[in-house]
Amino acid sequence: MKERSSLFKKEAIALLLFILIGVGLPLLLSYEKTYYIDIASDKDLQKQADSGEGTILNPYIINNRFILDEGRVGISIKNTNSYFIVRDCFLSGNFFYGLRLDNVAEGTALLENITSIGHSIAGIGIHSSDEVKIVDSYIYLNDIGIELTNSSGAVLENNFVVAIVAAGPNSPLYEGIVIESSDNVEITSNKVEKIARAIMIEDSNNCSLSNNIIKQITHIGFSFISSSNCLILNNTSSKNSMYSFRFTESHSNVIESNAIIGTDKGIYLTESNNNRIRFNLIQQNTLGIYAIDSSSNNITHNSFVNNTEEAVYLSGSSNFLVHHNGFFFNNYGKVSQARDNGEENIWYDPIVFEGNYWNNYNDTGYYQISGSANSTDLYPLGEYLSYLIRFQSNRFNFHSIILNLTFRKIVVFLI
Repeated sequence: MKERSSLFKKEAIALLLFILIGVGLPLLLSYEKTYYIDIASDKDLQKQADSGEGTILNPYIINNRFILDEGRVGISIKNTNSYFIVRDCFLSGNFFYGLRLDNVAEGTALLENITSIGHSIAGIGIHSSDEVKIVDSYIYLNDIGIELTNSSGAVLENNFVVAIVAAGPNSPLYEGIVIESSDNVEITSNKVEKIARAIMIEDSNNCSLSNNIIKQITHIGFSFISSSNCLILNNTSSKNSMYSFRFTESHSNVIESNAIIGTDKGIYLTESNNNRIRFNLIQQNTLGIYAIDSSSNNITHNSFVNNTEEAVYLSGSSNFLVHHNGFFFNNYGKVSQARDNGEENIWYDPIVFEGNYWNNYNDTGYYQISGSANSTDLYPLGEYLSYLIRFQSNRFNFHSIILNLTFRKIVVFLI
């Protein structure tokens, strides 16, 4: 299997290089062909830099380097205190990392417009280096695109991570962005496509993930393991195979205003408590939200549309609050659009005595939730209130949303 993975990667790299040489040769010629760079001190950094003085106002700059097939780390920088920028570098086929930072001083490193292709560990690896910025970079066909370990306060913005070829069951399990033991990381406006696991957050708290686009992922779009107090805002996850969002032993996160479309399980919670899931569009998945052995999560003000099975499925879970959601044509043809096999879950707001909107509610009495808990929405909404629609056209690519409240139907026109 390892040989097959290696052959797969070499063929893909060869294809990419062929394309680059055919259509991007002028771009490649703009780089300066150099050997690998190994910097282990401020003195080394000064020698290798193209310009700058290493201060915050005049950082050292390493730019326009073209490092190919060196059989090691392309650019390695460690144990420095000076400010520096690595910019406009092309790194391909180096054995471990394209670019790696170790123990650089807090807030001193900016990595900008880095192209890193075909490395066996990671395109860019950051270790024990706080407040590093990685922006506008292109990371292709690495085992891991961007890897952060013990590096808090990093900013990852406007990067593109892809495996190039469509990932399948027998393809290598490439990972896009992996964050481990790194708190307060900001991941903003990145694109991750055609890969096995897109963004992995583990043992990392108080992180912010916003405006990222994830699609064509074979396993997991966003994964949170033992990671709490994170804000997951305004991301788009679509056309994935298994999970768009998966939370394991992760608590007190806010999952808000995301578009989750076309996945087996839209949001999956296991042993995760006190999370708030609100104002999301959860559409055309198999299961919308699936919770196992979790408690005290709030699911409010979401729109569930055309999920083929239940929009919300609670299994062994307790003390959920589920209210002011819109349920449209989920589990179509069945009696209930949700299932509760848990305990003491409440399907309405106990303060204002308002529940959820169900397009198949018959306007009499309560709405019965399927499952062993024998739960009911005691106060189903008679109309789909306008404040439930909090989706802006630039967020979810909606052309328009038309509500026909008279006939209790929703028609959604996508661009």
